[in-house]
Amino acid sequence: MWRPTGPRLAVRSCALIGAPGAGKASLFAVLTQGDGPTAQVGFCDVPDPRLDTIHAVVGAGKKVPTRMRFAAGPSYQPAAAPMFLAGARDAQVLLQVLDCFGPEAVDPVHIIGEIGTEFLMADLLSIEKKMKTLRPKKDLELAQALEKCRAWLEGNRPLRDMPLAPAELRLLSSFQFLTQKPIVYACNVDEGGLHGSPPPAVVQASDGAPVVTVCAAVEEFLSACSREEAAAVLREYGMTQSAIPVLVETVFGVLGYHTFFTAGERETKAWLMEPGTSAQKAAGAIHSDIAAGFTKAMVMPFETFRSLPSLAEAERHYKAYGRDYGMQDGDVVHFKH
Repeated sequence: MWRPTGPRLAVRSCALIGAPGAGKASLFAVLTQGDGPTAQVGFCDVPDPRLDTIHAVVGAGKKVPTRMRFAAGPSYQPAAAPMFLAGARDAQVLLQVLDCFGPEAVDPVHIIGEIGTEFLMADLLSIEKKMKTLRPKKDLELAQALEKCRAWLEGNRPLRDMPLAPAELRLLSSFQFLTQKPIVYACNVDEGGLHGSPPPAVVQASDGAPVVTVCAAVEEFLSACSREEAAAVLREYGMTQSAIPVLVETVFGVLGYHTFFTAGERETKAWLMEPGTSAQKAAGAIHSDIAAGFTKAMVMPFETFRSLPSLAEAERHYKAYGRDYGMQDGDVVHFKH
């Protein structure tokens, strides 16, 4: 079954949020398996079958996946809203854990709405405070962008749904608006809900955000089992795999990043990049010296690499590109410098 594989560089962060008793702490423990500096912060591998395939072709060396940082901050309680909001604001993506245990559960739709309203009001307050400090002429573009955001929020709509031009996104990037952050909902069900779909009311309240069903109690038990024991437990529950890889892939997926790979006898590694990243900028993700001395990128699409019988066959399938080549998701690359 899936497990974290050890310390790596954490590149993106997720905050687990939710009401008391929703199962946030249990899910955090399963996700991180104690791999972190504190009891509230931990790290997790991002599963990518392409990395597994590339490593199998290479047939040697380490396999280094992308990593995510997970943080379990304070549970949502109106009386402690400032601490809750601060924990959510520090993350790039939010994972809201919902109590969907059964008829005794706290209404998850109500919690979605209550936390959403808390985020919306916090964003409006941030805009109001900033608007008071702006200079009429020098900050005109920022004032217009903030006014546009305020009007959208006053319509009870999250900023993640608001169309913004690239220039506006740059102007607003430092504000860390809560309703602008991508969000994933985890329906924490009991054992009886393992094979059911997420509650329709939750799907509707999610407003198009991904909803994943997970049983934290079962996942916590699985994480303490050996691989053989875990396989037996999965069969007992009629499951083919743990729900955790799907949850992690979903959380990572909403960030919208692309991945490129480097493959060699010492190490096969996944690297993150923004869509549209140039070859030279991608090289800089590995080391600034490689970007500075860039001469060309030897690139092979993943679909081509996966068909190779071994790494020895790779050299004649690489194609040379210059510094302005637009890297594609799944590219296997070797930078020359």
